[in-house]
Amino acid sequence: MDHIIDSILNQIRHERNGYYIASSTVKGCVDIFLSLQTEHHTTIYKRNLEPKILEQSETFYSKEGERLLNSCDAPEFLKQVGACRQQIMTY
Repeated sequence: MDHIIDSILNQIRHERNGYYIASSTVKGCVDIFLSLQTEHHTTIYKRNLEPKILEQSETFYSKEGERLLNSCDAPEFLKQVGACRQQIMTY
């Protein structure tokens, strides 16, 4: 299972870095994790994948925010944040 989780995280990282990924394949893997439940009636997604996605997301967006703050003026920063938010909302 760790191999699959690492692959999903790598695909998310690649997409955030501007590369094309097979998002339907990633979605299919995530959907399987959502459908599988543990003995405590939580999903495998919630227990194993979500914490790692959230951790990776926090790291990425902290670095990206810092990069934008250091390289953009206020209007450009807001434009970039809006584009990033739009990308997130498509999922």
